Amino acid sequence: MQVAGLIGLIAGVVTCAASDLDSNSSPDQDGAAESGTGTTGSGPTSGDMGPTKSHVVQTEAGFGGSQGSGGGTGGAGGAPEDPLLDECALKGYDTLTAVLAVEDTNAYAAPAYAREILRSADGDIPAQDLIKPHEFFNYYALPYDAPAGDTPIGITAGMREISPGSGEYRVYVGVTAPKPTARPRVNVAIVVDTSLSMTAASMLRAKAIAKGIGKSLREGDVVSLVTWNPEVPPILDAVVVSGPDDPVVTKAIDGLYVDGSSDLQAGLVRGYQLAKKQADVSSLNRVVYISDGRVTLGTWEEEIVKSHARGLGPEQPRVLLVGAATGPGPGYDEGMMAKMTAAGEGSYVYVDSEAEAGRLFHDRFDEVMGEPIYENVTLTFSVPGYFEISVPLVEDGSYTPDPTAVVGRPLAPGDSVTFNQVVRVCHPLVIKNDHMVDITIGWWERGNPVTQTSKTSLSLGEMLKTAHPGIQKAHAISLYIDALQSGDPMILLKSWTEIDIINGSFKPQADKPGDPELEEILGLIKRHPNYAPPAQP
Repeated sequence: MQVAGLIGLIAGVVTCAASDLDSNSSPDQDGAAESGTGTTGSGPTSGDMGPTKSHVVQTEAGFGGSQGSGGGTGGAGGAPEDPLLDECALKGYDTLTAVLAVEDTNAYAAPAYAREILRSADGDIPAQDLIKPHEFFNYYALPYDAPAGDTPIGITAGMREISPGSGEYRVYVGVTAPKPTARPRVNVAIVVDTSLSMTAASMLRAKAIAKGIGKSLREGDVVSLVTWNPEVPPILDAVVVSGPDDPVVTKAIDGLYVDGSSDLQAGLVRGYQLAKKQADVSSLNRVVYISDGRVTLGTWEEEIVKSHARGLGPEQPRVLLVGAATGPGPGYDEGMMAKMTAAGEGSYVYVDSEAEAGRLFHDRFDEVMGEPIYENVTLTFSVPGYFEISVPLVEDGSYTPDPTAVVGRPLAPGDSVTFNQVVRVCHPLVIKNDHMVDITIGWWERGNPVTQTSKTSLSLGEMLKTAHPGIQKAHAISLYIDALQSGDPMILLKSWTEIDIINGSFKPQADKPGDPELEEILGLIKRHPNYAPPAQP
């Protein structure tokens, strides 16, 4: 992504804190990482401020050991003096510690929207305000390490220099939740927009979304289906299904049509009424709202969504709202859909084809529809003090004096979250491979606001040299975001070239080389109107 885009991705707390290295370590040799994990309870985390808040403090702290002894240029051997390097090396006696949280909850929309625009016959450029980096990392399958054994989370970490000699590095940390075990009963009410703005393509996608849900249901699950038209009774009223692709459900979905009704309020109210008929605290209770998004959200509708997501009283089941946008892409305004799903605490997706509907609502059902098992997932990382946060975290009114105000996102079973922070080194020669990076992941188990933590430590050498496929692909996704946010022909070509190299490092799958998603991204970059292939000699 462009450096300026980081504020929308993460928020943080930055301090300098004391830390020590083994005094026998040598900064001039590669050092092996001492790593380990552990889980501890540290009490409830206070603060209820938004996740885009940040806090920046700079204090001096003695580091000790050899962490800061790797620089210095004057004197012995007649080496030329470099005051900047000397000054930078002294900062290695400090530690930069940052507490980060991904801004968004569970949105997947931007990549499918961008794909539809890039594939359009007109060759349009995706709207810049819809290229949201966190949605790209949510959307693409990143092969991070899964939790091993009884370990509650998996942690994968690495660093990549943004461009040779730039002194700027992306720190990637991927966190993965355990895969689902037994799925609870599903109780879902599907609310379909049947207003005149729903084009033929939009309605086909809406039907495909509903069928994807139907294909994922099991015997005993409950489904309701209703439109925005208050004069038409519910098409399915809390029907207990016989299993996947129940013929009663499929027939009802096939019968959907555009009738011109635009009463969003009626559709939402009836959807929640139907969902509540079979809702209980042990079930997965959802309202799935399907629309092209061309509606203005009123205050009352938003409060309906919020109140059901919170639960209407003690021991009352929560009913979350999942938003599925059908487009079409040109002219799409996500304001209403994004606002509704944020209020309803569910996923927000964009469906650019009937096949995409099946991928999201069948293949990835547990991610898109699942109940989070962890909440408030945050990252605390500590690096040598010669690094600094590259993007000021106090822009856009995001400053807060309260370091506990960093609030993390939830994680559903099998889901992952990517922390992606740009840091800058004060001098490129000061980095030593044996200097350490400490990574601590914090989270709450659902319904229990007591912070659990898991920690690992890696050397800078390991962080920079890792060939882990999850880090490789995360970097490729960053390059793709760079290309879309910039639109500059040089950056488009640079991103394509680097992604192609990364893609070549992946093992072939079936009869296709590389990673299928990266293969698609390479093709999409070439479709950008500003892409220009290199001149042939």
